[in-house]
Amino acid sequence: MTIKRLVHVMVAAGLLGAFGTANAASITAVADRDVVLPGEQVSVEFRGFFSNDPTLGGTFDILFDPAALAVASFTQEAIFDPGFLVDGTVTDGNIVGSGFGDFGGIDADDFLIATVVFDVIGVFAETNITMQNGTGGGGPFFSSVTFLEQTIDYQGATLTGIPLPAAAWLMLGGLGALFGFGRKKA
Repeated sequence: MTIKRLVHVMVAAGLLGAFGTANAASITAVADRDVVLPGEQVSVEFRGFFSNDPTLGGTFDILFDPAALAVASFTQEAIFDPGFLVDGTVTDGNIVGSGFGDFGGIDADDFLIATVVFDVIGVFAETNITMQNGTGGGGPFFSSVTFLEQTIDYQGATLTGIPLPAAAWLMLGGLGALFGFGRKKA
């Protein structure tokens, strides 16, 4: 292999290393607790991690089961360039198009993007809060290094409900039967 060819291979490997690395951009949902009951509220923070894959910004959607959860409040943080702030739209079962950005690039880890307080309205064994690329205005996330569309690793949250145990239903049924038989005799 000639020196010129070796230099070309080394430059190509360096470019692949710089631009072909594993994706490290992520948004994570962090609930203040994992176990919830109907009638309670649970606060979920959405946190960004972009130090290994800086971003210009973009939008994402938050998805949840409207039979289990209802949005009590949604607070978007005014981070980075306020001109890029995109307030998400709350609908039944999701928050569409929550976004942020900065033309200078965002190279930061563990920053608060938004906080959602949910009312727990349903009885469930388990329900998920997930995210996806934004379907509202604002568009996808773009790398501030390559200016190409970024793939974001969305890490949702799982909430566990505490349903009334089957034994309690059986006991209530048994007590009802006892009271029913007691009235017949009188």
